[in-house]
Amino acid sequence: GLRQRIEKLQLELDMHKQKGTYLVIDRHSGHFWVRQDDAVLYEGECGVGKGRSYVRGKNYDFETPAGKMKVISKIKEPWWYRPDWFWYEKGMDVPKHFIKYPRGATYYEAIAFYNSLSKEDKLRVRAVPGYLGKYTIKIAEGIYIHYGARRRGQVSHGCIRVSRESAEKLFLLLDIEDPVYIF
Repeated sequence: GLRQRIEKLQLELDMHKQKGTYLVIDRHSGHFWVRQDDAVLYEGECGVGKGRSYVRGKNYDFETPAGKMKVISKIKEPWWYRPDWFWYEKGMDVPKHFIKYPRGATYYEAIAFYNSLSKEDKLRVRAVPGYLGKYTIKIAEGIYIHYGARRRGQVSHGCIRVSRESAEKLFLLLDIEDPVYIF
């Protein structure tokens, strides 16, 4: 209660002193702003983590954490490596053998290969190219800003989901080490 309110006030005070380019994400309103000093450069909608889930006898924390972070890396043409909970949420076991991509396939050839698979075979793929969109920004271990079809409310497993256009804009506007404030 009180400790969280004090931490939020300290974070807001730090943010208001921030100079240069930085990102602000409001988890409750589902909105973000790229700011430079006091000016808003770009803004949009976002989805955030859905909180705690109980899957197959295990508790998972899919909350998007609040606090001050920073842009750690920017990835063009990212792959999504499905964690085990992907299958658990579907009531399935993790496949014992995964379908592999043709050796030497480019990113776009891998997408075409994946899209050519049957619905059942797609569930036997661990690494999925294109699922996160064309641009991804890492802001913490396991927490990324990326494209997502569902982008309003608590819809992700901890990441921040944005539109394709917003993912590209954020990729272009933010640099490594730029601060990210999440409320």
